[in-house]
Amino acid sequence: GNILWMEDTLGGAAQMTPSGDYVAAVCFGTITANDGYYLYNQTGDTEWYYDASTIYPRRASVEISDDANSIIASGYKTFSFFNKTGALLWDYETLWETSCVEITADGQYIAGATANETWDEGYLYYWNRAGDLLWSWHNEARINEITISEDGRYLAVSAYNGFFFFDLEEPTITGPDDFSYESGQSEHNIMWDVYDATPYWY
Repeated sequence: GNILWMEDTLGGAAQMTPSGDYVAAVCFGTITANDGYYLYNQTGDTEWYYDASTIYPRRASVEISDDANSIIASGYKTFSFFNKTGALLWDYETLWETSCVEITADGQYIAGATANETWDEGYLYYWNRAGDLLWSWHNEARINEITISEDGRYLAVSAYNGFFFFDLEEPTITGPDDFSYESGQSEHNIMWDVYDATPYWY
């Protein structure tokens, strides 16, 4: 294929809307621009730029909703949520570095993960579009990736200790209460202290 446009950068992350009309990106060490979060249109024009130089977006990820009206970006210890015009609607600071983010196709729910101080455990957070933390989950190993189904009902987590598959509707998510699990090496069962979200298997 032909290269239509490019941005000179030493690293970052990018995600595109299904239509290809918009690209959300995290850029750092750029030749022509500053460290930060960007929204580009299909022709490569910058729709908006958010200075993230104080956030240190070098360990960064970004996701965008189908209509480009919801964008979640992470850098160092901060999750930042923007609308299509570049307005920062909310941010969420964590104790440890972020590892990945995900958003539902309609932009109504957002998931993000962090590691602990030594990068050998993981924490999963789940917000609504208003920035309310609906629930959080502690895993005994680092979380590498999160993905949410097209209809927003299922969430899958890839971690160093396995894959976890959540049903986000049954039972009802009630709040950000702390809960834990115990896993049997042969049975692969999970027992929950608080039933905020139910994993089917891992």
